[in-house]
Amino acid sequence: MKTSNKIIEWNKAFKKIVRSGSKPTQAKIKYEQSLLNDDLTIKELKANTYLMFKAIGSDQVAKDSQVWIKESNSYCREDKKYIVTNCADHNKTKLVDGSKKIFTSFTY
Repeated sequence: MKTSNKIIEWNKAFKKIVRSGSKPTQAKIKYEQSLLNDDLTIKELKANTYLMFKAIGSDQVAKDSQVWIKESNSYCREDKKYIVTNCADHNKTKLVDGSKKIFTSFTY
């Protein structure tokens, strides 16, 4: 069976088949690997991503009050910090420095 012009590739880093019109870029692969390894700062994180400021054990589930969201257009130019919103209370926001280490691999 012929697979038109789409590329099918085995992505060893994520152990899944990637089907797309083009190969994934090195930057995208590096970003997804850093999400899995919790090796990101708030500055490098993409918009609309769940995050935590403290690591929890792999057998624990995160509480609503521990989980934050970095939303789009979340940079405050006056304070030179990023704005994150709490999942439990959307009126609760926090200004965070761009070099703050965050954790993204957790169960919620």
